[in-house]
Amino acid sequence: ELTDGYFYWAGDVITNPPHAPLSKGLLGLPARLEGGRICWPDNPLTLEERVFFFLNVWNPERRERWLWEARSIVLIFALLLGGAIAWGVKTRPRSVQWAALILWAFEPTLLGFSVVAQADVLLAATFVLAVLVGKEDARPIYGTAVFGLLAGLATCMKYTGMTLIIVYALWMLIRVRKGKADWKALLYRLV
Repeated sequence: ELTDGYFYWAGDVITNPPHAPLSKGLLGLPARLEGGRICWPDNPLTLEERVFFFLNVWNPERRERWLWEARSIVLIFALLLGGAIAWGVKTRPRSVQWAALILWAFEPTLLGFSVVAQADVLLAATFVLAVLVGKEDARPIYGTAVFGLLAGLATCMKYTGMTLIIVYALWMLIRVRKGKADWKALLYRLV
């Protein structure tokens, strides 16, 4: 995704359409700001060949630094995810807080995805923040607006972020059923 992000900043947003561009752009931003060498061959390259040539042939001396920078961005989002989880359980009993901390600290995909600089951690952090901010509070307009912004960012990180709207709607239906919200509030927030 680092290479896709680099070319995304150059204007190539359709080469890899199955993945949303925002996370790729974030991961490729440090490399784009520094600039890289590109020597296009006469024959068109596949996506895999473009990654190989960009990192190993055209810019081998910068490859490790760029990968470290992209991994650092994922690690920052993993820490943001941990902070969001801590914020979400701050009023819960100590046992729940410790369980959340242990599950976050020893989640293998957080470390695994930061090594390969994938967009999943970026999506998860944005997803959790959106759910926490979207909860019903005294300021429904503020909560709904921020939720909508974070849901949009989650979708731009990875298209599976669109499931956030479904999760939010189901959560609001459960709140209505339990009597913690009314139908008007549900319809207002979903619109």
